Amino acid sequence: MPISQPAVARVAQVWPKWLPIAVSQAIEAPSLAGKPLSSAYFSSPQRQTYPVDSAAASRASNPLSQKLPNSPQQIRNISTSSRRVRQITSQNISSLKPPQQVCDLTSPSSSEQWTPPPDVSKMPVAIIGAGVLGRRLAMIWASTGRPVNVYDVSQSAIDSATIYIADHLTDYCTKYKTHPGRVRFTTDLEDAAANAWMAIEAVPEDPELKISILNNLDQVTLKSCIIATNSISFTSRELSSEVSRRYRLLNTLYYIPPENRCVELMSCGYTSPEIFKFLSQQMKEIRLRPMVAVDDARGMIFPRIWGAIQRETLSMLQKGVAAPEDIDGLFRDFFGAEKGPCEKMDDVGLDTTTAAERHYLAKMENKGFGKGHLKWLEDEYVGKGKLGQKSGEGLVSKTDENGKTIRRESPAQEVWKEHSIDVSGL
Repeated sequence: MPISQPAVARVAQVWPKWLPIAVSQAIEAPSLAGKPLSSAYFSSPQRQTYPVDSAAASRASNPLSQKLPNSPQQIRNISTSSRRVRQITSQNISSLKPPQQVCDLTSPSSSEQWTPPPDVSKMPVAIIGAGVLGRRLAMIWASTGRPVNVYDVSQSAIDSATIYIADHLTDYCTKYKTHPGRVRFTTDLEDAAANAWMAIEAVPEDPELKISILNNLDQVTLKSCIIATNSISFTSRELSSEVSRRYRLLNTLYYIPPENRCVELMSCGYTSPEIFKFLSQQMKEIRLRPMVAVDDARGMIFPRIWGAIQRETLSMLQKGVAAPEDIDGLFRDFFGAEKGPCEKMDDVGLDTTTAAERHYLAKMENKGFGKGHLKWLEDEYVGKGKLGQKSGEGLVSKTDENGKTIRRESPAQEVWKEHSIDVSGL
């Protein structure tokens, strides 16, 4: 559906005269006979065979990748200007602004414009970060025969991601009758980005880290390579200060694939319009549902909705108004949701939730938002290493004696179990 002229006018200060719209039609991915996944689809410089049994998976560590830069062997060509990055914190990141001159990519005077690569089916997708999200992105993009390179400096993260992909990719491809692509792991950024048609940054919500990663991807990737950040807290405009080819930079906000299939695309203010149509088509081919957020000054769509729910939920928990299990129960009952807000925060990671909320409150410090709920979350959970599913304990997550994550029962459920009567024999 065309976007109205008033909508274009509202964002004219950020966008040129065009507005990217995902208009391409969904195309079914090639349907191939499902086959068992062999170890040939995985490679690693230090490991050739991988356990795929559930016991090994439960023992494997699952760190959300720690800071990925910056040994000389892993990231090269770091510009002198990137030293400024260390001065950036989550409190002042929102003050970052790109150059005043707007880059109108529809103008004939534009020196560089994005052109799509010739055949992306044979070019790899580079996933930067093998953590909770990165491994899921690798599985999704490899699910239709595409090659995928996964980069991380942590060998334990690579080992854990390998087990996850080996356990899930075959089942996913069998379900949709597709054939898996080859997933390759590396601890060298240039190696991961070599000949990639898209590089997706999926590292922790640390602005200094993200800016450094995007800067280096800008230097080591092909000019046609799309550079995407998955940040939920920071816009690609805020993270673009060290990127010279901004016409290929954008936000692509995935949630928890493959369960959540929606992906939000948002410009950094300079992104080539052709990228949105092209990337939307590629996403539809792997059964994702892309949508474009048209105003990068106000942020992406669902994070604004989710932020309000999350903020009020944490405030109630801080004040003891309700148990997390009861809040989730109400959501499941009223909205038919599989998970409530507390369980979703555990899935995302309470450290990630904390970073996102801290950044939002820093931008809204004059709007009267309290910070008590954030301090409570930091003191009672994040500061004690209770990060949700990734650590085995969170708002509703806990682990049993076998290390398996289970849902904690609410006080009401515990009372019911204690006083219930077995009527099966009556």
